[in-house]
Amino acid sequence: MSKKGSRQSLAELEGLDLDHELEEFPIGLGCALDMFREKDEVFEILNSLPGIYTSQSTVEVTYETYGKIMDRYQEQPHLIDHHLEAMINVLLSQFRDSNSKPEQVILKHLSLQFLRRLFKVRGPKEVVKRFPHEIADLVPVLNYLENENLDDPCTWESGYVLVMWLSILVINPFHLKLLDGQEEERKDGLTIAQRLMKVCKKCIVLNNNVGTAAPFLISRFLTRPDMQEVYMDNFIEWTCVRLPEPMAFGTRVGAFAALSAIFKHAKRQEILKYGEQVLKAVLFSKYEKCDTVLRKAGTKLIQRIGMMFMKTKMAPWRYQRGSRSLVCNLKGTTNLSETSGSSDLKNLGGNDQANYEELNQYSGAIESVIDKLLEGLKDKDTVVRWSSAKGIGRVTNRLPKEYADEVMEGILQNFSPREGNAAWHGGCLALAELARRGLLLPERIPTVIPVLKRAMVYDEIRGNFSVGSHVRDAACYVMWAFARAFEPHIIEPYVNDIATCLIITMTFDREVNCRRAASAAFQENVGRQGNFPHGIDIITVADYFAVGIRTNAFTKVSVEIGKFQIYTTAMIAHLMDLKFNHFDEVVRELTAEALGNLAIMEPLYVTEKVVPALISFCTDSDTYTSHGALISLGAILVKLKSIDRLKFSNDILTSIGEIVPKIVEKKFANSARGNEFIRVGLNEFIDSCSLSKMPYHNDENFITVCHKLLEEHLSSVENRTRISAGKAFAHFVVEYYHNNPAKHNCLTGILEGMCKELTSNVMPARQGHAHALGRLPVSVLKENFVDVITALLKCSTITPDTVLWAESRRDALVALSSIFIHKKFSRNSSWEDGIPLELLNTEQILNSLLESIEDYTTDKRGDIGCWVRKSSITALKIFSIRLNECGSFKDVDPSNISKIMGLIAKQCVEKIDNVRVHAGQAFATIIHQKDPEMLDIPHRDAILRIFPEDFCRSVNWRSTTSTFPKFVEMLTLEHCTYYLLEGFIISGGSLSDSVMKDANGAITNYLVAAGAMGDAELNRIGQVMLKIFESNLRMDRVTVPLMKFVTQLLQSGTFLPLLTDGSDSFGLALIELTKNELFKSGRVEKLVLGVELLCEMLQGSLAVIRSAMKKLTVYLAHAYPRVRVITSQKIYEALLTYGAEELASQEEVEHVMTLLQESQWEGDANAVRPIRNQICTIFNIPQPISLKPPSA
Repeated sequence: MSKKGSRQSLAELEGLDLDHELEEFPIGLGCALDMFREKDEVFEILNSLPGIYTSQSTVEVTYETYGKIMDRYQEQPHLIDHHLEAMINVLLSQFRDSNSKPEQVILKHLSLQFLRRLFKVRGPKEVVKRFPHEIADLVPVLNYLENENLDDPCTWESGYVLVMWLSILVINPFHLKLLDGQEEERKDGLTIAQRLMKVCKKCIVLNNNVGTAAPFLISRFLTRPDMQEVYMDNFIEWTCVRLPEPMAFGTRVGAFAALSAIFKHAKRQEILKYGEQVLKAVLFSKYEKCDTVLRKAGTKLIQRIGMMFMKTKMAPWRYQRGSRSLVCNLKGTTNLSETSGSSDLKNLGGNDQANYEELNQYSGAIESVIDKLLEGLKDKDTVVRWSSAKGIGRVTNRLPKEYADEVMEGILQNFSPREGNAAWHGGCLALAELARRGLLLPERIPTVIPVLKRAMVYDEIRGNFSVGSHVRDAACYVMWAFARAFEPHIIEPYVNDIATCLIITMTFDREVNCRRAASAAFQENVGRQGNFPHGIDIITVADYFAVGIRTNAFTKVSVEIGKFQIYTTAMIAHLMDLKFNHFDEVVRELTAEALGNLAIMEPLYVTEKVVPALISFCTDSDTYTSHGALISLGAILVKLKSIDRLKFSNDILTSIGEIVPKIVEKKFANSARGNEFIRVGLNEFIDSCSLSKMPYHNDENFITVCHKLLEEHLSSVENRTRISAGKAFAHFVVEYYHNNPAKHNCLTGILEGMCKELTSNVMPARQGHAHALGRLPVSVLKENFVDVITALLKCSTITPDTVLWAESRRDALVALSSIFIHKKFSRNSSWEDGIPLELLNTEQILNSLLESIEDYTTDKRGDIGCWVRKSSITALKIFSIRLNECGSFKDVDPSNISKIMGLIAKQCVEKIDNVRVHAGQAFATIIHQKDPEMLDIPHRDAILRIFPEDFCRSVNWRSTTSTFPKFVEMLTLEHCTYYLLEGFIISGGSLSDSVMKDANGAITNYLVAAGAMGDAELNRIGQVMLKIFESNLRMDRVTVPLMKFVTQLLQSGTFLPLLTDGSDSFGLALIELTKNELFKSGRVEKLVLGVELLCEMLQGSLAVIRSAMKKLTVYLAHAYPRVRVITSQKIYEALLTYGAEELASQEEVEHVMTLLQESQWEGDANAVRPIRNQICTIFNIPQPISLKPPSA
């Protein structure tokens, strides 16, 4: 069997490389397949079944391969039609040829299992009609179904396929009595028909796919002319008895489904006599109080009964549109239906009573059916409502116009305010079904359109969520159905209403499915009706994908549609009526933005109608209403200012100015906490007033209240409130203090107060004021520039009391970056050329930033210091570039420049992805800075050769595979070696396998290459590593991965020359540092790593070995049993690998290994101490002396 043929053939379509055998088929091909390319492979699989069925593993692999191939054709199943019959014949021939032996039964199951996969892909109707119809197959299939346990989850696929096959075999035209002679030997003496009936009842009660297929078989069997007279009465009686049984779920479902199938496939005159009997049983069963499956089954059955009571015919009074050609609509040509449709309308009231004679006879039963279907429209489950809607459409199609009008009245009652969302949804589905079938007459449209307009905006609030998206979706479906059902001249009076509703839903609905449904309905109406205003232009910008993203629909699509004045006012009115006070905060924010955008199109309407309404809503007691009104009014003010249409009467201006004081007095008079929505809304409203330059510069009350409120919010514990307050405070100070001559002298006091808050004992206060200072322009800060920079530097400095306040340090650094980026530096004393360099203590700033870039604070959230490091990298980049622009970078201490580049490079090779990306981008910006170039960077030319501009522009800094091999080349630059090596060591201890492997691999490759050229570079790296170890003693973040890393280098032999160079300095220093690191450590993981490192030192010279063994024997009597056990194991492995002939003879070493292996090191420490001492004596090393006396 070819293992890759199918993948290769499909790969040709996309140009894919699918060399890996287990690679999944590429997602997203859609309908790109053009033929059944894997037919040869599939037939090879099917023909191989008789040879592999005994091997379960082979069968599983083969079935998985077959399933993957067939599943590719789920979207285009017609491609296999040409080969479908041949595949069926192959599998059924295997089923026929197999005998009843146990091993052959496995092959039967397997063949049917493969056959069932075809049902899944192509569908049962298409597959069944290609099954063979030979009468000779009936008895073997029947025998199999009689003897098989059809409820077995392992063999249900066999039963399902055979039941479907039997449903074809039983419609054979030959009388079944002809087969009875072949079964005379049966002990029970049952005829074929009796056995079939028995199998049908056996299958119908099963709660699996066999039970699902059984009704199809029963309907085919009982509707045979020769079987109907014999078994129909008994079976109807049998099912009617079981419909009400409360405990037999499978039986009840099967009975409902079987009766539905019978009433669907049997001739009306043959089952009409059972109608009232079955209807009575269905009504008595109380199916509407059962679970979903039974309710749906009952609904399907009752609609079939109702259709059976009436003759099969199309309602002569229905509206027929006639030609529905899109081409005719787009060309504007006249449809043929203009004559046919109008003639139908003229004859609606024709004398057709003679065609409905049966209604008098079964009027009570029909009324009961319709009542149940109308009740089903209110069911709690969508599948039941959908089934009821289809049933109403089918039944109404056989009713006279007067009766159908009553059904329509019943449907419209579902849209009462007293009804729930289920009734509204069911009503919309029913209206759509009637419209699709031409049963919703044009004269009803004036009644239906207002109902649909309410349904298009239906939203029922329930606590912090709402229901109603399914109602709006269904209403869009009705609009879609209208486009196909009615002539343009019928819909034309309502075009504006329909178009406006659909546009509002497609742009402003909260749910994506509703927006897309409205977009589809609008497109359908534009194509079918051809009279929607600006239809083509709108569907161009509001397609399926454009409205899929809510932000895009609210803020971009709505703007494009709002340019058409016919829709603008309605869109604004909808936002004011239903959206600005929506329960979802995101919707309120998007509504505010949309209102601002639309205000540009209709400034007069917004000024006269919307603004006064929003002013009154701002002080509303409802939180959502007040918040939405505040942010919406603010957005409108900013947008009107941008087009210079911010012109209000004095009363309106006064009312706007009183909003903040009124809300503060009403909601915050007695509390400084709570109601964060209103607080955020007030911040954004004050921000908007400042940006729009509202004329309140002399309003002392407004300025005082707003200033006090923003100061309070800058210290809020809520992050969002704090951030919005910082933004608003900056704009407020600029407009009402800096640009206000009457208040300009207050700036110094404000800035002094903010600087003081940067040293507050409350972290949120530091954060908020740092954020606000960062947003203030330099023109405002210059009054107290030195104090502001000093305060921010102090806030960014870590202290014992603020160790865990990483967020405040981050925000202070972000503020510094913002100040530095707003204006260049200047060597002059004048502010006109930029920030005077004399006001900046360059050395102090650089030292503070370099200290921040090494912030590795951790808490329960993890490495929170990474926020500070990222901010400090940005600040260092901006500060260095600004210094270089004014020519002062060359005056910076060269050691600081080296440290800047080294520490940023270190962050590029550490273990956190986001930090690496941020640092990599900053590193590339610095080394490739133009106008002017940063020529004072040490070894700049070498760095540029390693990192050319093309590489920096295209590389993914997150990819350690791409970046680590580059940065490891910088180890040759002495000013970067320490920092880079430390970064690589930390990454080598990462929890991410990819980062750890790439870091270790990069260093190992570099050291191997360095060792090949001599020991000088290896010794230098070794000394740097010892320096890192010494500088970070008792700092587990560095020392733990360092010990692990050095152990790996010793195991690979990379560092072995350092232990055997004769000086012993590296080995002894490393042992001493390891001892100091492990001293009094209670962390088992760390102790184990130290023991492993010491064991690797046994490869060295005699002095190194004696020193390492001396330290190892200490841990043989450690207080932790696990440490003792692991130490003994590691020493044993080291002695076995490296030996210890320098310390003792071979026999003594073997004796030590025996002691290590056989002693109970997990026992009491006092019990193993003599054994430890014996080992020390053998190796002639001093016995460790316990500093703590043994317990009694």
